[in-house]
Amino acid sequence: MMNRVINVLNMVALSAMRRSEVVGAFFVIAIVFMMITPLPTGLVDVLIAVNICISCLLIMLAMHLPRPLAFSTFPAVLLLTTMFRLALSISTTRLILLNQDAGHIVEAFGQFVVGGNLAVGLVIFLILTVVNFLVITKGSERVAEVGARFTLDAMPGKQMSIDSDLRANLITVHEARKRRAELNKESQLFGAMDGAMKFVNGDAIAGLIIVAINMIGGISIGVVQHGMSAGDALQLYTVLTIGDGLIAQIPALLISVTCGMIITRVPNTEAGVEANIGREIAEQITSQPKAWIIAAVAMLGFAALPGMPTGVFITIAIICGAGGMLQLQRARPKAEEQGTVAVAPEMNGKEDLRTFSPSRQFVMQFHPAQDSTQIEALISEIRQRRNRLVVQFGLTLPSFIIEHVDHLPPDEFRFMVYDVPMLRATFSQTH
Repeated sequence: MMNRVINVLNMVALSAMRRSEVVGAFFVIAIVFMMITPLPTGLVDVLIAVNICISCLLIMLAMHLPRPLAFSTFPAVLLLTTMFRLALSISTTRLILLNQDAGHIVEAFGQFVVGGNLAVGLVIFLILTVVNFLVITKGSERVAEVGARFTLDAMPGKQMSIDSDLRANLITVHEARKRRAELNKESQLFGAMDGAMKFVNGDAIAGLIIVAINMIGGISIGVVQHGMSAGDALQLYTVLTIGDGLIAQIPALLISVTCGMIITRVPNTEAGVEANIGREIAEQITSQPKAWIIAAVAMLGFAALPGMPTGVFITIAIICGAGGMLQLQRARPKAEEQGTVAVAPEMNGKEDLRTFSPSRQFVMQFHPAQDSTQIEALISEIRQRRNRLVVQFGLTLPSFIIEHVDHLPPDEFRFMVYDVPMLRATFSQTH
């Protein structure tokens, strides 16, 4: 029986993956019906757990993105998750006001945070809301505005850079089209994020309003309709309201952090490097061991202050100092390896030379005793012909390198291409 159920679930999952657009449309319709249709408490618990799971999944995705364009659908996902969270808040509000019960998760959150003190629970909820609304959401919204403006301002320069690379044959036509598409996608992403942050801002405000409605309306309904005392109504509806507010604000806080991480991400431009934000933060923080050692000294200074918990600061100082010394030991072999003078492959006799990078293309060689007037006249004539070719045909020709070597006959000169003699002549032959 269990195997049959698992097979059915696998078939449903595969069908959903093949018909992802149908699943998306069904999700939107389900959100609308959640707003107008009463839901049982068991289903509400499942949806609350799904909401928390989605927010955790999104923040993990944001931490492992190699670049913001890797999640270009995030503005649309942000809109859908905001709608889902608001629809869930409407469903829990309906259950709180009608049944005085919004499910086990809401009650558990409320009881855990309140801890027997309603005032403390309200203060903690307000702190979470203020942190989400004034700190993370406002900051992410401002970064999105600036990012969208700078991206649009930089588009003409980036477009010209792509065109110039294409004209210089540095990239192919296919690569140019790909870069233009990525540039267009980047501008649309930051423009959409600028607007999508308004959803997050409005969601935070709506959360405060819903909490106020739940508390005021719940106490009024409990006292007037259900004949409860003011103290009992305050205790019941405050716990449910705080729990409802927390199960809405915690996912909203995670989504706001996700927005900030994606918007403030500076992608790594090194070719062939695919790093996530967690790895980059770890590498950059541990790249300066002296900073860790100085921080350890500062912690020792705090430990010496009277009244301070000495053991805590000394422990932190030991951890920072040990981390700095470990980083210094790891960095020393790299510095020695970089400081070692490398022997050229053609000189060590241990391997075959497989590549050649010439730095001297066109070289004119003369004897030091040769008449300088004749040398200048010959060089001037060669440069005139070179410049004429550049102007007439648009060719980019390298410049000439002039050398004086002792092993040439006094009247002879040579024209070298990549250190290979291509022409040998004497000044007597040129006249």
